[in-house]
Amino acid sequence: MQLKAQKSIRYVTPVTSNLEDIRHTFPSDNLPAGKSKAPYCRQLLYKNAICQKNGRWITSLMSIPELNDPLALFHNWLHEAEEKEVGDPTAACLATASIDAIPSARMVLLKNADSSGFVFYTNLESRKGDDLSNNPQAALCFHWESLHRQVRIEGSVALVPGGEADQYFSTRPKAVQIGAWASTQSKPLKNRSHLDQRVVEYTAKFGKSTVPRPTHWSGYRVAPERIEFWQQEDFRLHDRVLYVRDGSIWHHKSLFP
Repeated sequence: MQLKAQKSIRYVTPVTSNLEDIRHTFPSDNLPAGKSKAPYCRQLLYKNAICQKNGRWITSLMSIPELNDPLALFHNWLHEAEEKEVGDPTAACLATASIDAIPSARMVLLKNADSSGFVFYTNLESRKGDDLSNNPQAALCFHWESLHRQVRIEGSVALVPGGEADQYFSTRPKAVQIGAWASTQSKPLKNRSHLDQRVVEYTAKFGKSTVPRPTHWSGYRVAPERIEFWQQEDFRLHDRVLYVRDGSIWHHKSLFP
């Protein structure tokens, strides 16, 4: 079930209700030419101080709903991205590090996300495959420009079961399946014709028969330990909520932008 995002209502103790006291928040060099600080300060003041109750202001600055399950929030945001994002909403930057702690990053496509983790598929003999075999920790970063949102995920990594990889591989177009055989990913390539020739060879080899999954091609599952949600807000006062796993329980807290 998709959950509708709601504004989180926060109580904060007011520092001041005097407009003059917060004008210093906006340096003049950040304002358009000829503009006064006052309207910008007033906008922030009105945004924060919706009303006052028992000496505390009720604010609606936190636009990220703080749910007990971050996976529910992730799927909610992903669903919105699928409707609005121009590019592929499942694309994420995957960061890994070698055994010598040398980092590298590249884009991958998310193929599944549930309570056990976030799954992507790749050539196991690629650079990321080498990194993950020696240092099975990774980070994923989703960025949806149309929604002004970002999700960061960190955790340990393990191969998906062979049966799960076989099932997914069987759903891929045949030309893509052949490409998994033809490409020795991340290895030196003499020229483009060399790759084309390998595609021709494997196309002839498999003909009209079913293409099996190569043993060097499979999926990885990132088991999340930390998930951070980021929502762009005015004046770079962005909203950030961090979830940290403690066994089967997730604890969450807000972070300064």
